[in-house]
Amino acid sequence: MDNYIIRYDNCINSIFPTDLTKLEMNAFMYILSSFHFFKANEVNISYDKIRQVIGYNKRRTANDFDKALDAMCQKLQQIMIFSGCEDVEEDMCLFPTFSRNWYKRTLTVCINPRAKAFLMRSRGYTQFDIREFISLKSKGAKFIYINLKQFRTTGVWHVLMDDFKRRLGIGSYSNNNCVYKVLNPAIEELVKKGMFSDLSVKIERGSTKGNPIRALLFTFAPEKRSQDPDETVAKTTPAQSSSPVRSDDTSTPATAEPMPAEVVLPTLKDVDIDSFYCTSEALLGGMICEDDIAVISDEAKRCSLTPVVLKKCIYDALGRDNIRNIVGYIITLIRKNKAIGQAAVSDICTHNKPTKRSPGSFFTGFCERSYDYAALEKELID
Repeated sequence: MDNYIIRYDNCINSIFPTDLTKLEMNAFMYILSSFHFFKANEVNISYDKIRQVIGYNKRRTANDFDKALDAMCQKLQQIMIFSGCEDVEEDMCLFPTFSRNWYKRTLTVCINPRAKAFLMRSRGYTQFDIREFISLKSKGAKFIYINLKQFRTTGVWHVLMDDFKRRLGIGSYSNNNCVYKVLNPAIEELVKKGMFSDLSVKIERGSTKGNPIRALLFTFAPEKRSQDPDETVAKTTPAQSSSPVRSDDTSTPATAEPMPAEVVLPTLKDVDIDSFYCTSEALLGGMICEDDIAVISDEAKRCSLTPVVLKKCIYDALGRDNIRNIVGYIITLIRKNKAIGQAAVSDICTHNKPTKRSPGSFFTGFCERSYDYAALEKELID
């Protein structure tokens, strides 16, 4: 296997088992890259290859490795992927089967086909070189690395301190210990290896007593958005089409013209969707993942909003405090604005003048009713 580029859906970054060790994280990423490379639902890997790739101590015995591999398989079998829409919710086990052949010294891993299709979606994905990931020594550096790669095109990752500790499995640490024992060494290692240009982290503090650490804001030089080799069909001449090109080969053929650096391919092909996507990405980039931005843009189109109204919904959501699910709140505002638009259309059709309300009210589209007060008073007296 000579292709070490790995790509997966962003949801993987949030469902990591918190008890994975550094070597188990290396093995997990290597298994994922194997599925991405072979395009199969089952891969067979030798023990020697696993030991070599993940950097297992050569002085440890084969029996020690067998026990470590057994513990790793049990942890990876607990990884579940949640997929849901308006009508259906689905929980999928990522790796249903691990077969360890002690005689041939091989590990056979089966992936859930439905989970694999969910992981390899064409938008909202994390992509990096697995050799960079494995070369990192600390668990904190590995965790920060994959999350920064998720926002590689925006160069901004904003995370609450409580979420940072929970996802890293260090919830018992105080905020100060997390900064000095985990965050600072991890940033120092990433800067030393030069994996991100202009990498820095800003510590955001709350306004309550003691000014506790509330969130972390990571910034770095964003990567240029590149063409997706697995989704986009290359336009070739008849002479070029005769030479086979593997879909997972990231190298550029010698006969192909290099793509200009200024060309940026839209994430979504529909023009209306793309305008919504760009609006959401400009305001929410770095705060939420690319897949959530796409969900917001899809909902905006479904509700027949304009980018201006979508921008207002996002501004309203960002102006509120203590909102844990910012995506759900924005979608709620989008649907409310859809109801307002439908009411306004109804008023126009019936030639009723809508009542003037305050700008912040959601009931500006309802018409003012007129009543015969004399008739109402007579009914009350009777």
